[in-house]
Amino acid sequence: FLILDSFLTGMDQLAVLNKLLSFQKLLPVIALVPSIHSPLIPELKKAGAYAVIEKPFDKRGLLELVERAAERRQLMGEIEYLRERKEQQPQEPSSAPSNDSRYFSREVLRRFSRAISHVRDHAKLIDLAIETIVETFNAGKAIILLLDPRTGRYKPSSFSGYQREIAESLVFGRSDDLPAWLSKHRQILVIDELSGALGFELHRQIGLLEADIIIGLFTQGNMIGILAIGKKIVGKSYSEDDLRLLSIMTDYLAIAIENAALYRDIAAQRAHNEKVLNSLKTGVITVNLPGEITTFNKAAGNILKLTPGKIIGEGVERLGSRFADLLRRTLAGEGEYHRLEVQCPVNNKPLGVGVSAMVDDSGRVNGAVMVFTDLSKIKKLEEQTKEHERIKFWAVLAGRLAHEVKNPLVPIKTFAQLLPERYDDQNFREEFYLVVNKEIDRLNDISTRLTRFAESPRPSKKPAGINEVLEEVLESLAPRLKAKKIRVTREFKLGKEKILADGDLLREAFTNILDNAVNAVGNP
Repeated sequence: FLILDSFLTGMDQLAVLNKLLSFQKLLPVIALVPSIHSPLIPELKKAGAYAVIEKPFDKRGLLELVERAAERRQLMGEIEYLRERKEQQPQEPSSAPSNDSRYFSREVLRRFSRAISHVRDHAKLIDLAIETIVETFNAGKAIILLLDPRTGRYKPSSFSGYQREIAESLVFGRSDDLPAWLSKHRQILVIDELSGALGFELHRQIGLLEADIIIGLFTQGNMIGILAIGKKIVGKSYSEDDLRLLSIMTDYLAIAIENAALYRDIAAQRAHNEKVLNSLKTGVITVNLPGEITTFNKAAGNILKLTPGKIIGEGVERLGSRFADLLRRTLAGEGEYHRLEVQCPVNNKPLGVGVSAMVDDSGRVNGAVMVFTDLSKIKKLEEQTKEHERIKFWAVLAGRLAHEVKNPLVPIKTFAQLLPERYDDQNFREEFYLVVNKEIDRLNDISTRLTRFAESPRPSKKPAGINEVLEEVLESLAPRLKAKKIRVTREFKLGKEKILADGDLLREAFTNILDNAVNAVGNP
């Protein structure tokens, strides 16, 4: 194999690739490009590059690619050797396969099945199959058309010996004559043995493929593809041995294609799931029954300061004793945990945690999943909200307190201002005495209520009548109600029954409620 880099100034990668392959057509060439969006990539692939990868590249991925390229080169070389050895042997007149023919078929199948079993990339598998078939049968051209489940049409997937424009135009629907015939008869269609009774349209479609042999690729009773092979380069026709070998190879190939497609779908689904998990801001961890970590998303790594790639396969103890204990208990069937708050084992931040068991079809526990999130911001927001509410409360309390203190001070100030002028007035002095004492009592009452509020005493529960308490409150508010021309309708549902309650606190609560109601009513 050869790695073709683009770092040399003035080097034409495409020209160098064409030159190399003109000397050694089976040489696997891996081309390195600076960007996956490089316009040169399609040209390099068209020219025959085994793979094109972007720099910087993953070392392990490149090594795997090199290994596959080496296996491909070895397979092509071995098949070429076997084919040349077979062709050098004199042909026996008997129709029975010769020992060399049987050896050739057996070795080709062994090497082909081994090679395709390692290929998980769907496109590379089809390319390898075309190369192997062309090399094995010394065919001038070959093409594989695969069924697109979305459109129900067989479209070119890989080809050799065809002009690209012609190959890409070879598309057939499921109900077209050629696919319908192959699906119905499930046998190799040998062009030399065709009869004119097959119909004009079928002959026309066969002619489009320019093939000597056409065979359907079947798995589980469904035709998933079509393989067409052109004439041999040396001009010989295909023998019975060739057809037997081709039949077995296509059976292997069909299974490999289905497996590769399944692998591709599973890989795509896994990549999608990983993308979803890693986009979450919530940490997600799953463990199997022995307690080994099987899933560990990006958010979990950020919160716990662990690398997801390194933690997979480790025991739950790597997560800290608290996390390990919750997961172990869940695996043991001791219960599940919801909306549990624990401290982060790394930085003691508050975490909201939920742990649930995973069960199999029979209901037995086979793992556990833990979901957790950092509550630091939520806690901070809660504190900010509480602080805001405290400030708002004290602001309202200060305003109400100022209002309550100002009310008794107004008459006291008024009488105090008039005192020097009307001190000799006996009636004034008596009225001054009564008013000032009354307002001082109000101030004292305010002070007492503030003290009680600060002390937050426990309620002293005694039998108390709700109706009597309400009547007392309404009586105390009567002057304000009368001044605002507010009419009160009494509809007490309770009779003379008493309840266990703190009468003073009830009176205070009802007073505040009704006082707020009076304040909310506009002046007449």
